Amino acid sequence: MKKHRYRAFFGTYLDIILRDKGIETVVIVGLTTEDCCFAAARDAMYGGYKM
Repeated sequence: MKKHRYRAFFGTYLDIILRDKGIETVVIVGLTTEDCCFAAARDAMYGGYKM
C-alpha cells in the first residue's frame, strides 16, 4: 500500500481491504512511533479496530 501522509488509513483503501477480509485486530509497527505509528493506531482505534 502506498501512502502519502502520516496516516495509513487516510486517503488509502486500507480500511476497505481489512473489513473485506474480516480483520478486526491490527498490529502497528514502524520506525517513527511518535508520527506514523501513532497516527495509524489512532485511526485504527477510531475505526473500531482492536490492537
